[in-house]
Amino acid sequence: MSEKRNVFHVTTRGGISINPNDGSAVENPGGGVYTAMCDAKEAGDDSINVAWVGKETAVSPANVEKWSSANPDWAQISSEEKSSLIKGEEFFPVKGAMENGLSVEVFAVPTVLKDFARQNTLDFLWGPGGHGFTNLFTKNKKNAVKSLKNLTFKRFALKGINQAYQEKRIDFNEAAELSAYVMLNKSNPPADMANENRAKFISDRLSAAKVDLAVLSAEGGMRIYGDDTTIAPNVKKLVLNAMKDGGKLSDYPSYFAEKADSFNKRLAAIVNMDKVNAKVSEVNESMALDIGFRYQATEAAHTAAMMLKRMEGAENPLFFSQDYDNEIVPYYTRGQKADLPVGMFRHIPILSVEEMNEMKIDGTPLLKHPGVKEYFVRVLSSADVIGCQTARDAQNLSNIMTQIAGKNFKKSNQYADVYEFFGKKVKIKDYPIGINPQEVRKKANAPCDGFAYKEVEAFSEGKSLCFIGGCRADYTKGVDEAIEAADIFLAKVKKYETVEKGSACYDKLSEEEKKEFEKFSSKAARDTVFYIQVQPTRGGHEDFDTTAKRLGEKFAKLEEEFPGKILTKFAGLPHAELMAVMKRADIKLDLSIKDGMALVPKEYNAAQYGKEEPGIAIVSDGMGVGYGARQINKEIEEKYGIKNAFPVVDNPVAFKSHYPDKANLECVNDVVDAMVEVIQRPKEVKQLINQYINQEMEATDLKWWNKVQQDDLIEMSQINEKDRAKEMEAFKQGRAEEYYKDTIGANVDASRLVNKPDGSKRIAPATHGQKTMWIRNKLGYTLDMSSSRTVPVSIKKLTEPKPRLSNKTISDIAKDLKQKA
Repeated sequence: MSEKRNVFHVTTRGGISINPNDGSAVENPGGGVYTAMCDAKEAGDDSINVAWVGKETAVSPANVEKWSSANPDWAQISSEEKSSLIKGEEFFPVKGAMENGLSVEVFAVPTVLKDFARQNTLDFLWGPGGHGFTNLFTKNKKNAVKSLKNLTFKRFALKGINQAYQEKRIDFNEAAELSAYVMLNKSNPPADMANENRAKFISDRLSAAKVDLAVLSAEGGMRIYGDDTTIAPNVKKLVLNAMKDGGKLSDYPSYFAEKADSFNKRLAAIVNMDKVNAKVSEVNESMALDIGFRYQATEAAHTAAMMLKRMEGAENPLFFSQDYDNEIVPYYTRGQKADLPVGMFRHIPILSVEEMNEMKIDGTPLLKHPGVKEYFVRVLSSADVIGCQTARDAQNLSNIMTQIAGKNFKKSNQYADVYEFFGKKVKIKDYPIGINPQEVRKKANAPCDGFAYKEVEAFSEGKSLCFIGGCRADYTKGVDEAIEAADIFLAKVKKYETVEKGSACYDKLSEEEKKEFEKFSSKAARDTVFYIQVQPTRGGHEDFDTTAKRLGEKFAKLEEEFPGKILTKFAGLPHAELMAVMKRADIKLDLSIKDGMALVPKEYNAAQYGKEEPGIAIVSDGMGVGYGARQINKEIEEKYGIKNAFPVVDNPVAFKSHYPDKANLECVNDVVDAMVEVIQRPKEVKQLINQYINQEMEATDLKWWNKVQQDDLIEMSQINEKDRAKEMEAFKQGRAEEYYKDTIGANVDASRLVNKPDGSKRIAPATHGQKTMWIRNKLGYTLDMSSSRTVPVSIKKLTEPKPRLSNKTISDIAKDLKQKA
């Protein structure tokens, strides 16, 4: 009998959010990660224990006290645990129970990490390169450089003020006021801003200033961009006191703006502003990327520490790091626990070498940039298994590593889907996330009293319903193309709705128009109506806000142009209600331009199961599900002669990168043709296709997804553990050099793995970090490790004058100075 396995997954949130009123865990359905959680193990299976762990921003002191009064789980935690939660170093005292009974845990992340990432970093290029939209990539770079220039000005101006204070050239009050001016001099609202917006503007700027101050002072030991000489602790305390919410926030932004000339003169008198401005002018894209890397590395180190704490004492643990923002967590985990089986799964696509290198940092193609090389080196040198959505993604990762490492990355002759990277083995394989078809069918067939569903039911009674939705208002989701397809389809139907075959009107049609007539004059086409439902998301980002506004305008235009044919909803739906809508729909459009699995089309096909005339989803090739659909189409065509059974259309990223606010008409026309073809299919053909797709989904459901990865991780960790044992034995026997020649290659100089820097022989293998440094050297790039501190550090105490701390606000100090004058 096999030993019980304890499986730990870490993800960004994990389908659980925290109720702001009482701190309880709330189920937060939606997305591939959530879906993956919903079938982590079968009910009653005691051979495996699964823990999904999400991350949340650290709790504020006010919320700790509020939740302790409202929630018995919070009331029971100790003062030490409360303190740790506030710092971002503890697990929340609540656990969320998913619908399938799976327990989900949450740990705190230092506030400064989350907030700093949102406003000042590239988030390391969405890990890296994101979905491949070059226009978004370019804007992210520009914004990151702009933010870093502002941060750089603050950093070096504060350092100059601090130096003057340490040297007693200025007193405590002037150090505090000048420091506050540096942090807040951009906080005054524009003169033409409406009064109702001014308070929020000032509050947002104050919040950003507090985050910047935390980063620049290396708060909590997080050395992302600041250091311990940036600002004296007692000066910082007074500046923070002045910026407290509820203080005289409306006074001092205007005060600083009005006195800007005076402050600038005082600043120039004590700080070398030429040197500060020179530092600002040096900021470039590479520096912004470096900050993004340092942020992600610091957050990854924290995540690894929290997960190791959670796994401590567990027998036979397996660890999976989920999604791109946790991809380098395995690096820090491996550094602390060499023998832990570590898997990583990426939920978004992996770009091709060509796509990666079309994007540049300071003119250098992405895969030639040291920071990007280091990112992939850390991933490949640490995980035993790397899972991708599709075989295309797995091949892209292999191609990327071949470009970075050349012959030092090669396919294993011994194991399937296994590669060797400087002798270390890693399995890179596609594990397409499935769904739980039975659970989807259960929800789809259950009675639904939701308002949106009732509205859809009444709207579509007696008609064929095409559903566009179940996605975000995000131009990467292809909603423009779907809406344009609905517009063209309905316009064609309208054009021919009064034309009868054989009539004088029909005889006047051109040959091309007569072909169109056959497509759009059928009863099924004339009876087709559209329900369009998307949810707003990622507010505050220029591209997404623009997209949401554009889509809203298109909704209104369509409803006006085709009354009774269009129903729109700009909001999300509860998962069960969404499944009910899916069952009611006769056709589904999902045209995401570049996505991971994109599971909504699978849920739609599952919801259709058992209907007398099931519908079909039309999907984009850029989605993981589109890749799988092509494989299904090939099999169905070979078996039954039916072409494009699960319709797939092309929706290239390249077009949207150049024209984010336009629909790709080539794709749109393909969608319209696919809709017509699907509508005209005989009932028996629709049944056959739906049954085939559902059989495929049942064979590769979430149980399969979880089990096959776990089995592969166990196998690969055993292989790598044996290799580590052989390496250790080689050192014991004095055969280390021979071992590395056999495993890495005779042409690779492994002397630094055999010998210490001083030339003496190692008595044991190099550590994980030392091997990574050696790999860097072999690949011909370096990192400025002195400026790239990626783990929390302790801050040394400053030597400083010791005046009694004042509780005065900046406004109070300003009044004192005026009186003295």
